[in-house]
Amino acid sequence: MKKKKSTTTGLQEFIESNVEEMLADNRISTARSYVSTLSSVMLFSGRNPAIGEIDADFVMNYAAWMKKKGLTDNTISFYMRVLRAVLNKYGVDNTSAIFRNVYTGVAKTIKRAISLNDIRTIKNASGLPSDLEMARDMFMFSFYMRGMAFVDVVKLTRSNISGDYISYKRSKTGQRLFVKIENDTKRIIEKYRSEKNEYIFPVIPYYESYDTAIRVQNARLFRLSRKLGFETSLTTYVARHTWASLAKKNGISISVISESLGHNDEKTTMIYLASFDQDVIDAANSKILGLLK
Repeated sequence: MKKKKSTTTGLQEFIESNVEEMLADNRISTARSYVSTLSSVMLFSGRNPAIGEIDADFVMNYAAWMKKKGLTDNTISFYMRVLRAVLNKYGVDNTSAIFRNVYTGVAKTIKRAISLNDIRTIKNASGLPSDLEMARDMFMFSFYMRGMAFVDVVKLTRSNISGDYISYKRSKTGQRLFVKIENDTKRIIEKYRSEKNEYIFPVIPYYESYDTAIRVQNARLFRLSRKLGFETSLTTYVARHTWASLAKKNGISISVISESLGHNDEKTTMIYLASFDQDVIDAANSKILGLLK
């Protein structure tokens, strides 16, 4: 009779042992999925939970926590599916019951991208009130930076700039990204950077929380949408989706797009390869920004 594994084994220890094997087998994307899920679960629980603690109540509370943080249903589903795979691999009984009340499907994503002409309209808009001008500049900065998430935009400091590059860690995954500073990017940095504030944009610490900052930004982008006569309402997500959409339409491979956006799983952009040379990613961003000229 097979001996049942101890439920006191830590999730971190089990995942890390599996990741070593995956890396040895060159299963890079699966290993990254396991690592990002572990980071998310530990951030939620504040510690390294034992395998036996991960029951139906745990995953329901975890899903609710992610929802409150603003993660999409598909992102929540991704973490749930990876966590379920981990428990199955460990040999936990009744995983179907544990995950019965949380979403583990793949929902059709609502189209958030706008057209190249719309991007040009936003870039060239003049006579905007100061608050909408700043909202526009932060939106375009996100676009110029290969669709950088708003949370990472507002957290950028002077120390993230090194020569011709901005280096930062994605708040969502902890992945380190390097983005070449193109001319339009540099113009916005110089416009807002101040010796009195370590942050590139004057957002933190002027708002009490990130939740407040993104709510204000989206409200301003909504007003900007109406002012420019757009049918689609702008949000902080639109810049990211538009960069990816334009990249795909202009022949940039899905795998380069995945690397450029900092995705760490195959499901997100269909194909994910381990690594690309930095100059390939730089060329991808330069090609997209060149469309605006």
